[in-house]
Amino acid sequence: MLTKREEYIKTFFSNYDSDEAEKIAKRISAIGDNIGFIGVNVSQDKSKSDKRKHKYDVWIAKEAKKDIGVLDLAFDVRLIIDWAVSTKADLFSYNFEEANEAQSEWHQQMMLKYDIEDLRVPDLDMERVIFRFSDKTHFLYLLNGGDLKYEGKAMGHCVGSNTSYAARIRGGTSAILSIRDGKNEPHVTMELDVKHSQVIQIQGKGNQEPISKYKKMIKEFVLFATNFKDIEKAETLKFLNTNFI
Repeated sequence: MLTKREEYIKTFFSNYDSDEAEKIAKRISAIGDNIGFIGVNVSQDKSKSDKRKHKYDVWIAKEAKKDIGVLDLAFDVRLIIDWAVSTKADLFSYNFEEANEAQSEWHQQMMLKYDIEDLRVPDLDMERVIFRFSDKTHFLYLLNGGDLKYEGKAMGHCVGSNTSYAARIRGGTSAILSIRDGKNEPHVTMELDVKHSQVIQIQGKGNQEPISKYKKMIKEFVLFATNFKDIEKAETLKFLNTNFI
């Protein structure tokens, strides 16, 4: 069953058979769900909140109509929407390639703008350590708005320079977690959709995929969070695909 919005999105793909067009419309809608609330003024009205989540579904559909491969670039789409929301850019005046180039330049500028010479490791709040990994050195840390600048600078991504992340934490729509080592230095940043209990994004250093060492830790935490008892059986971890977390 499609929503009215999804029915409209489906019309962009009339060159596909009906079932395939419906799958594409659902896939575009899922991208909006995974991106989460757009903006900083979080409404308690579900219909308004959902509308803001899917503000750019039509743009995504227009670009996917030109090249269906755009739907395989959900992370790039997220960065594009971060840029469009933060700069109030008219995204509909850009094609995918232009928007991707613009967001890349903007994110680089933001990282330079918020650069700090003295990157001191902040004090650790033990009450926000929510999980300790089996290596007994690394832990999972729940970030607050004040942690984001350090996290973004140390990790080389925009979580500290894009104010929408702090707004989502304040509004209770997102939780941002960091895998930290024994020196309280970050290695992986994760954003969770609190309402739907979904992982929105997982980023390693410089917006890259986390290295295998930290992927294993993510799997370990997922097994713990789902009450899996055999967490110490290393063989089991190989069967958990982090692409579906």
